[in-house]
Amino acid sequence: MLISKRKRKAGVEIKIYLNNKLSKQVITMKYLGIIIDEQFEFSQNFSHAADKCAKLVYSSYKSAKIHWGIKDEILIKMYKGAILPLLL
Repeated sequence: MLISKRKRKAGVEIKIYLNNKLSKQVITMKYLGIIIDEQFEFSQNFSHAADKCAKLVYSSYKSAKIHWGIKDEILIKMYKGAILPLLL
């Protein structure tokens, strides 16, 4: 992903070589745990966090069915320990 203040034409790729190998140009990248795109919008990051939270909620729902008998206190601890840090 090329980051600069200079405006460039849409759809034009700049060829960048590292160790005589052509580097692939991407439209999103992950930097310090945050996913950003070439417009510096964080929508990809939000959707990624929402997907991770949905998977955790679904897995906790599966383990908390009535016949398993997990108490509410344990579910609250799972929420505070796994889901809440992803959202914050």
